[in-house]
Amino acid sequence: MGLFDRFSKPKWEHKKPEVRIEGIKELDDQEILIDIAKNDPDFDVRLEAMKKISDKSVLVDIAKNHPNYEVRFNAVQCITDESVSEDIAKNDSSWEIRIMALSHITDESVLMDIAKNDSHDNVRGNAASKVTDESFLRDIAKNDSNWKISANAMDKLDDEDLFKDIAINHSESFARGVAMERITDQSFLSEIAYTEPDEMVCAVAVSHITDDSLLKDISQNHPSSTIRMTAENKMNSKVMKITVSRD
Repeated sequence: MGLFDRFSKPKWEHKKPEVRIEGIKELDDQEILIDIAKNDPDFDVRLEAMKKISDKSVLVDIAKNHPNYEVRFNAVQCITDESVSEDIAKNDSSWEIRIMALSHITDESVLMDIAKNDSHDNVRGNAASKVTDESFLRDIAKNDSNWKISANAMDKLDDEDLFKDIAINHSESFARGVAMERITDQSFLSEIAYTEPDEMVCAVAVSHITDDSLLKDISQNHPSSTIRMTAENKMNSKVMKITVSRD
């Protein structure tokens, strides 16, 4: 070892993160690894150190108690214990960390609880996307206040009566519109076109009507000029398709 090497800093103290990561790969001292995991300013460096921490209780303590959000996030990435992940998914103050913890949870009862009760739409949606229980998905489709979560639940279902219920009763107009896209009952769509208070939802209903007599009636008699035009455009597009196919 030369004189310069004797007094130079180790790689894990280098100013460049990529060099520190290389140094961590050669490092076995658990105290130093824990210190790096808690205090290094670089996300990837902390994560590399956490991967080499042998005492999982240290990672759990960091994941639950470290004041820095990014440090906790790193630790949660390295935890696979489902009971610990459940605790973090239900209790961490950061919705991003709660979602990260969800990636380690397979128990549907836990996922359903979080999907129903978490305060953040992204967490509820992430949890609901992992559930396969049909009765639960029906409940989410009908009642979740976020239309995207409701729509994602509808994607997993095939029940026109349920879609009709959502099309009439859901509190969110976008969810009603999504339900409308899944309905084939022509008389129901026509009725919605006349009774739905939201023009966007009315237009979706009309766009899925294929019955010429119903479209003609709407194009002539609907009180909204926008909806009348939507019906007329739908009829014209059908005529164009027929003409093109004959040609």
